[in-house]
Amino acid sequence: MAKEMGFSHIQCATNGVMFTDLEFAMQAKEAGLHTLYLQFDGVCEDVYMRTRGESLLAQKLTCIQNARQAGMKICFVPTIVKGSTTIRSATSSVWPWTTSTW
Repeated sequence: MAKEMGFSHIQCATNGVMFTDLEFAMQAKEAGLHTLYLQFDGVCEDVYMRTRGESLLAQKLTCIQNARQAGMKICFVPTIVKGSTTIRSATSSVWPWTTSTW
């Protein structure tokens, strides 16, 4: 329907839970979804425990795998938490990365 209305790109904001089901991901792609705007807070389980109160890394990784298999793109969307978020910067004078915890 969105494509018929002239929209060229369809994106969905998601925590990724529904996309852990490959069939759902395939159906979403078939329906016209191009990109997931995926809530993704880190690559360590402890960040999810601190920010979300539950273990979510495995679900996020499954979502990513399923989105790739379905042919969708992903935009990662982190949550910045004071005292908890580590920022990596490639623009620093220290090579290759410097980190700061907010």
